[in-house]
Amino acid sequence: IILFLFAASFNYSQVIKQQNYHAFSGTMVITVEGGSTYGYTDYKSFKPDLMGRGLLEYYFPSKSQSIFGIRTFGGIGYISGKNSALFPIREQFRTDLYFAGAGLIYSLSIKDDFFPYLFAGASYLWFNPKDGNGTPITFNAKKHEVNYNAELGFRVLLTDDLSLNLSGGVQLSPRDFLDGIKLGTSNDIIFHSMIGFSFAFFTKKD
Repeated sequence: IILFLFAASFNYSQVIKQQNYHAFSGTMVITVEGGSTYGYTDYKSFKPDLMGRGLLEYYFPSKSQSIFGIRTFGGIGYISGKNSALFPIREQFRTDLYFAGAGLIYSLSIKDDFFPYLFAGASYLWFNPKDGNGTPITFNAKKHEVNYNAELGFRVLLTDDLSLNLSGGVQLSPRDFLDGIKLGTSNDIIFHSMIGFSFAFFTKKD
């Protein structure tokens, strides 16, 4: 009996196999993030400001350590600047930002708990520039537009479902009105740095 049980346990035992696929394969991920913005505008110097956003991602099934996915996102934020080139008309500004967008994400898996990624996509931006007194700045142009987004970041797995995210990115405006001033030939740019947490749904467990 002992020999029979030993043979059965040895032949039909569960074994740990090395996983060579990406941990987020076939997984939905929801993320909440906050961070800082830095506006490259017609103002001589920028003032760091705030941004918050939510992300919803789906990663396509993959049997390799690299993976593609789709991301949708939305959020609110601000960009600020001071010492305008048109001083003393307006010494500083602060613009309200509201945005929503989507794009593709490419991620690598390193040692099953570190995941660098690259994102590229587009977003629709609604913005409202204001002067230092909080008065809306009026100009003859629409206060909404399509922007182009790019981002580099990484995730660190904290538990089976929860990860910490750090990222930095850029949002390109096709026009030059985010600060309420059109000056020169360069368009406005929004840089951001973010930190947040992600929760992965549909995680496969034994």
